[in-house]
Amino acid sequence: MKPFLCVALALAFAFVARLDAQTATARSFRVVTTVGAISDLKFDRGPRDTVSLLIRSTLSDPILLSGARTVELYREIPPPPGSPPDAQPTRQTVVTLVFPESMRRAIAVVAPTSPTTYGAMVFDDDHDTHPAGTLKVFNLSAMNAALKVGREVRSIPAGQTALAPYPPGKTLIQLAVQRGDSWPIAMDKGRISRPNLRAYLFVFNYRHDPSLHDEGPPPPALVRFHTESVPSPEAKGLALLR
Repeated sequence: MKPFLCVALALAFAFVARLDAQTATARSFRVVTTVGAISDLKFDRGPRDTVSLLIRSTLSDPILLSGARTVELYREIPPPPGSPPDAQPTRQTVVTLVFPESMRRAIAVVAPTSPTTYGAMVFDDDHDTHPAGTLKVFNLSAMNAALKVGREVRSIPAGQTALAPYPPGKTLIQLAVQRGDSWPIAMDKGRISRPNLRAYLFVFNYRHDPSLHDEGPPPPALVRFHTESVPSPEAKGLALLR
């Protein structure tokens, strides 16, 4: 190895170690919903830092928390007609997210509990507990589920999460849910993974998605599958040197 490259890598790892120490309290979260979108949301990250938010059925980009443990997502309702010119919008809380202090990265699943109200669940999303080469299943349905990835089989009770291998190459992923004495298939697809990928599988009670033109009977569960790259320590360090 060339001397310059050795020095560069040494500096890269030093930068990563220092960055990890400096950001030990810095946290971020991502949001996702079941179907459609939840629009016109805001939250206050600081006294003069208001963030606008649109929650879709795909994972959002990471959003910085700035050390806050509780995030109130709200809408601003305009003043009614005939209000004074200086009337201010009314703040309407949509849902409150609570992040345990130990979480540096989190996923918040926000879903409707009625036509006008929402609930939220927060999950750890750290690279250490969900590394590359693994698939994390979030069974947020009311049914027990069974997952088969290649030859590996996992049982995931209703409301629980589980981690399964997601090896590089082509992999067949099958997911079934329990309905009485039967186990209908909710997902049966082949996926191609790479060494630096991790995957997510969200399982919800079925809800019609207007964006999809489904034909035939509805599936036994609503399944969302996502993948993302996990940066290696070397890549993080070299990025800092640029």
